Amino acid sequence: MNRKNILLLATALAGSLCLLAACDYDDTLYNTPYPRQGVVEVHTDYTSGTYYLRSGGYRTEVLAGDYVIPDFFDPGTYTFVLFNLPQGMTEQGGTLTIDPLADGTLTPQPGTLCAASTQAEVLPDDTLRITLPMPQRTRQLTLRLTVTTGDASRLSSVDAYLTGIAQSFDVATLTLGPEPADVKPVFTREGLVLTAPLNLLGVLPGETQTLTVTLTNHDGQSQTLGYDLTSLLADFNTGTTPVTLDADLQLMEEAGFDFTITGWTDGGGDSGDAV
Repeated sequence: MNRKNILLLATALAGSLCLLAACDYDDTLYNTPYPRQGVVEVHTDYTSGTYYLRSGGYRTEVLAGDYVIPDFFDPGTYTFVLFNLPQGMTEQGGTLTIDPLADGTLTPQPGTLCAASTQAEVLPDDTLRITLPMPQRTRQLTLRLTVTTGDASRLSSVDAYLTGIAQSFDVATLTLGPEPADVKPVFTREGLVLTAPLNLLGVLPGETQTLTVTLTNHDGQSQTLGYDLTSLLADFNTGTTPVTLDADLQLMEEAGFDFTITGWTDGGGDSGDAV
């Protein structure tokens, strides 16, 4: 091989080595595996269970503690939403809806919903660390009737439904859906006290919360009355501590079966006029 050919071969080999070096960057110079995108790490204040992170159409499971999202994000500003999926609720497209019963009323006691939302910027070749406390979005409501007149043992059944209740929750905007629904409180009796616990997303402003109660005695006689609880539940959406509404139940059976519910109270206020 002559000198000219040797020089040409050496030049070609050097060029190949330069191309290889150009294609293989030193990853020690970068902070993430894909430097043109960013990593998202979520820190939560719950210790167990599975939650879900949603941003637009993206959705993935998030485990408790510090969790690195397995997918990478292009640079930009995102709204990140974190929520759980309680028993008795269904999630679709970022909207959680309480499951309906066969009669169309809401499941009276779904699980506790927690959800949070934040907006943050993802930078290329960087890790975005998000800390999201998980505030409670459902609230317990207990209806409690105390028999003050008549024989409570004469009662055979108690049927009731409450109107104007929220059935869905948008986790991106942290707002209630606009469509009202009914829920059926299930009363159980212990001595002179009848109690019905509910777990609600909230009540819908502008809607009337009417409790309709049907009592039936052992002779098959029954009566139905409705009570407007709107004023008592006006501030229901502003907190998470359990709420109990108390009232007196008066049973009168001297001339057929009859009843009335009076003295609806919450924190000492009277309301709940018959309708």
